[in-house]
This record gives sequence, structure tokens and C-alpha cells, in this order.
Amino acid sequence: MEDKLIAGAGGGGGGKGNGSVGGASANVTKDNLDSRQVARIIDVLGEGEIAGFPSARNYSPGTTAYKNAILKDVYFNNTPLLREGADVNNPQSADFNFDITGAAFEFRSGTQNQDYTTNVGDANQRTVAVGTKVEENTPVTRSITDVDVNAVRVTIGTPALQTFKSNGDVEGARIRYRIQTSYSGGPFTTIVDSEIVGRTADLYQRIHRIDLTATPPVDIRVVRVNRDAPVSGDVTENSDFYWYDYTEKINAKTTYPNTALFGIKISAEQFSSIPSRSIS
Repeated sequence: MEDKLIAGAGGGGGGKGNGSVGGASANVTKDNLDSRQVARIIDVLGEGEIAGFPSARNYSPGTTAYKNAILKDVYFNNTPLLREGADVNNPQSADFNFDITGAAFEFRSGTQNQDYTTNVGDANQRTVAVGTKVEENTPVTRSITDVDVNAVRVTIGTPALQTFKSNGDVEGARIRYRIQTSYSGGPFTTIVDSEIVGRTADLYQRIHRIDLTATPPVDIRVVRVNRDAPVSGDVTENSDFYWYDYTEKINAKTTYPNTALFGIKISAEQFSSIPSRSIS
């Protein structure tokens, strides 16, 4: 059994606060941003080929229904990923007992020639620090030249995100950004178009995985779309936007022949440690 965990960092506390400006109570917006990280786990189920999972036996392997039915038999901390009564053809968010946003699950039955894992497997990787502030009219670009690299993990974020008003209120703020790629000097294409919205008084980081669609060289560019923090006597906004680092990943195409396994990629912030797993 192989366990891998990257624990998410908390955004800190802070709910309603009482300040005083001219005798009035100030309102402090709740700190509602947590850094996003993922846990990657591969569990070995046995050596040699196995039949599969009980809840999936009436569905064709490889179908959506089959893959969803498997999740009824996988338990985290004695709780199934998917509740027993869920419709495996169209499960709803409420049918899952954990947050599976961005999650991936892969089952291999243990054949000699089974496919390699694509979302949960090992990777050779090298992390490169960037540590550069990204301003509205000054995108930041880095080049990947290693032809073996097939994915790049980009870490962006902000040291703090909040707005201080003259009446003492503290509110959130917004950063809109894009991540773009350019292969061999060609035009830039937007891969990520997103935003950070809310309030945090301390460091917030977010990771984006960029799967390369062609062999490097490739330029990765991070762009701030909205304006930088305004300069005003009445409002002070903390919304600096940074590209912290990137990780070049060379995915190991490991098939684990003759080994039955179940691989998981799931949001780490909902767990304080690697959860216990069991298969029914």
C-alpha cells in the first residue's frame, strides 16, 4: 500500500469583529478562504486478477455507472464515498459523503496488460521557485524546455485578501487571473480563467495542474485580469497576487502488472490526516 498526502493549509480564523470608529461597531467579514491541496493514494487490493466490486457487478466495466457503483464499496473512515441509494447513472452532489470536486478514482483489476494510472500515479518532478508579484499590466512568464515534461503544477495566491474601510469595516476582495500556454513561440491560449474571491488575513495558495498537449518548449504565463489594489484615502485593499512556484512533472506510466489496485485523488483540506480506507 502506498500513501501520499499533501495537507491543505488553513486560512485562519476571524469572524465578526468589533472595532470602534466614532463609537460605532465595525463589521469584519468572516475569513472564508482555505488553501487548496490534494491527497493522492494508491491502495493495493491483491496480487493477481480480481473480479471487482460487489456494487458494480451488474454494470459493464469502464462505463460511468460501473465507475460510480465502485464508490459505494469504498470507505473513508468507515463512511462510503457514495451512499447506497444513489443513482449510479446520475449521482447528485448530496449523494457523496465527501467533497469530490476535482477528485479522480481509478480501478485496475490486476491483469498483466492493464492500463497505467493517469491521475493518481507517481511522477518525477522538479519544483522551481518564482516568487514574483503579478500586476495587471505585467504578466509573468516562465519557459519549460525539458521535452520529457508532460504536466506543470502552477501555484498562485495572495499573502492576504481583504479591504479596510474608513468606518472600520473589513471586507473581502477579488483577484481575477488567467494561466496561459504558448508552444514553440506560438500564440498564447488560456487554460485557466478563474478568480479568488473572499477574505483571508493570511497566506492563501491555489494549485492548478496544466497538462501539456504538445512537447516542450512551452511558455507558461500568469496574467492578472482585474486592476491592482486601489490607492485611496478611504479604502485600503490587500490584494497582491503572486506566482509562487511551478513544478515540472514527468508522469510515471506505471501499470502495476498483475496487481489489483484502487487509486484516489481527492481534496486534502477535508481531512486532518490520511483517512483509513476499506473496501467492502
